[in-house]
Amino acid sequence: MMSEYHGSMTLTAKRVFLMAFLAAPSGSAAEKPGRSMDFISVWGARGPSSLVGYVSSSWYSATMGTRAGQSLWTYDVASLRGRAVTGGGVQLGAQRGVVAGTIEVSRWSMATAAQTVWVEAAGQVYDPFGGYADLLSGDAEFPARYFEMSATALFINGTVAFTDGVVEPYLGAGLGASVMNVRSGVVAGVDGGRLSETRVGIAFQLTAGVRVIPWDAAFVWLEFRPGWHVMGPFEKGAGFERSRDQLILQVLPVILGVGWMWS
Repeated sequence: MMSEYHGSMTLTAKRVFLMAFLAAPSGSAAEKPGRSMDFISVWGARGPSSLVGYVSSSWYSATMGTRAGQSLWTYDVASLRGRAVTGGGVQLGAQRGVVAGTIEVSRWSMATAAQTVWVEAAGQVYDPFGGYADLLSGDAEFPARYFEMSATALFINGTVAFTDGVVEPYLGAGLGASVMNVRSGVVAGVDGGRLSETRVGIAFQLTAGVRVIPWDAAFVWLEFRPGWHVMGPFEKGAGFERSRDQLILQVLPVILGVGWMWS
């Protein structure tokens, strides 16, 4: 009886092992690394914009009093609302599994809208007829296109997808350098002419989007991409109105793109 029972158990174990072996994926399937592709992509964008952290400080310094050695006057504006920003760019990248990296060139442009904003003012202004007068904080009116701004940037981006399939939601971030130009037809430059200044600064962006890959050679993608381009300081004005200004271009666009891929 024990021999028959032991033989039955051995036969059952063999059957279980054989079934497990047949059910197991083949070596190539079990070791599948996920999507692996190189790609190029182009995109266009549109969305809200603003100039945040805008500070204008007098080119001259106070010589006496509590502000001695400091800027004669300072204007601090939390944010200047912009019209809709437009942008576009091209990416060259690679994806391995759920991780992707891109090198990207982008171009953005915006103009501020007419608005009344609160300005934190400090220091004094000089009037040739009345002498020095203390500044007070308060509302200030900015006309339409007080600033027009463009930014051409080179970014290195990285994204991580939540899945590796036809539909890929993902998150990412990018860091880059940005060539920014600020100009105005209503603000005079240091030579008494119109303002036009160019500076190179840093830029960074966050990404949240989805790629749809229904074909073997092409895909489309939709993305929300907050970005910040840091510019400053640059000079504007003339005489005692001469100032050093700095600001950050903030864009909050929605991006639509199409890409072509190869293995």
